[in-house]
Amino acid sequence: MKLSDQLKKYRLLNKLTQEDLAQQIHITRQAISRWENDLSEPDLTTLKKMADLYNIQLEELVNGNIYDYEAKHNQLKFYYFLSILSYIIPLGFIISLYIIISIRKKQIEYKILKGVCISRILLTISLFVFILLNFM
Repeated sequence: MKLSDQLKKYRLLNKLTQEDLAQQIHITRQAISRWENDLSEPDLTTLKKMADLYNIQLEELVNGNIYDYEAKHNQLKFYYFLSILSYIIPLGFIISLYIIISIRKKQIEYKILKGVCISRILLTISLFVFILLNFM
């Protein structure tokens, strides 16, 4: 990837406008525009400032991702999601199983509760399968 593309990519990943970046590294907005349009290139000192601002290594800013930032970010979000589900799903599953096993009455209210618990278990299993198939 060209340096101009790298500069624009990291600016956008950090949710900065050209004006915001210009103010933070004490450069004109027009200079940033020229860099991103491949009309000129920043000097080494400016590149170091930008790398520090983006909290990345200079090599990563200039040569491209050492790893794909967006893929890492999406993977991290997925792991957070799984960690939350790891608490919710088993708990709901276990409670539903307990209710089904412990209900022995044949009254209509208990049948409805048992049906809700069975549907909860099926929903939990289908959600787990969906996660496995789509994110693994």
